[in-house]
Amino acid sequence: MRVISSVLVISIGMLSLPASAAQMYKCSLTQNRDMPGQKPKVDVLNHNSMVTDNGNTFTFSTDGVKKITSPELIAMKTDDGTEVMAGKQKDLTFVKLKNSYVIRNAHEGYVYAGCKPAANE
Repeated sequence: MRVISSVLVISIGMLSLPASAAQMYKCSLTQNRDMPGQKPKVDVLNHNSMVTDNGNTFTFSTDGVKKITSPELIAMKTDDGTEVMAGKQKDLTFVKLKNSYVIRNAHEGYVYAGCKPAANE
């Protein structure tokens, strides 16, 4: 009986531990496209795009409908010593910087920049 009640107390205690909460950010969304033989094209799509940062992943929607979640990101340092988190899934590269999130393939990319906590709006 003591073992069962100890397990129950431990289980209840584990349920009450606070989970790491996702942070919502409002960012400016820019799309860039590289076309062979042409200058890169850059368009600002939105100044109020939302990104959900879950710590080692982030979720976004470039079209406001379909949500995409990055793969688990791994911390690394760039050549200049900047700390970033990055991951790759198929042909997409995902990067999380200080106040920005980048999604890129060989010809197109999206940058969520100037991100501020959505709760401060």
